[in-house]
Amino acid sequence: MLQIELNMYQAVAVAALVLLLGRFLVSKIPFLTKYCIPEPVVGGVVYAVVHLILRSAGILEISFDNTLQSFFMTVFFCSVGYTACFRLLKKGGVQVLLFLLVSIIMVALQNGLGAVLAGAFHLDPRLGLAVGSIPMVGGHGTAGAFGPVLEEAGVVGANAVAIASATFGLVAGCVIGGPLAYRRIHSLNLKSTETATGSDEVKVDKNEVTGAIDSRRFLDGALYLAIAIGAGTIVSLFLNKLMTFPSYIGAMVVAAIIRNVVDATHKD
Repeated sequence: MLQIELNMYQAVAVAALVLLLGRFLVSKIPFLTKYCIPEPVVGGVVYAVVHLILRSAGILEISFDNTLQSFFMTVFFCSVGYTACFRLLKKGGVQVLLFLLVSIIMVALQNGLGAVLAGAFHLDPRLGLAVGSIPMVGGHGTAGAFGPVLEEAGVVGANAVAIASATFGLVAGCVIGGPLAYRRIHSLNLKSTETATGSDEVKVDKNEVTGAIDSRRFLDGALYLAIAIGAGTIVSLFLNKLMTFPSYIGAMVVAAIIRNVVDATHKD
């Protein structure tokens, strides 16, 4: 079997091509557009299926350098931290607390069901955690953080199972969520309050607090990300002395703090 190892730069190039493939397929297949299936998921699934067939047939196996994986994952979750606005949470009121309660219950059910099913298949019940809330709620970052911890505790194959489960959850969530959301929207006859223009152009009111997006604001955003990521590494060092956290959690915490300090001082 031919084996190809792609370095960091080649891996990025392949990822870009896969994304462009997904964009092309979504633009040409009405079903994908109708049910809001994301372009990265479409391209990624096509690549995964083709690679699976080639590898299973003993023809070709491609491996990637994942040097940038951790970096971009941290950047992504750091940007999520910047969306954590306490002012908006307060506006949510009881609904936010209800959602939190339901989430806690679902996390417990995921882990319990995973442990029970693992035991039913005569596997280590702790392996059920690798298909429970660790990947399904935490995603790839949490799976990558806790998978090795489970393996150190004696759970064989926990890291691979956790990463695979996170990938399945990501793809399944997009494939199932889009059609369900579409059906729900149409069953309730929900309509957007915006006027449909048929254009992708985004109109920004310069009088709004957010202001127009220009090169300076774009650079400021990148700088704030860099600051939060750098400071987040220090926060992560302290947090990991208490218990195991994903590598990106420090950046998320710092980003959330910066966001709310800026909001409190009424600066854009």
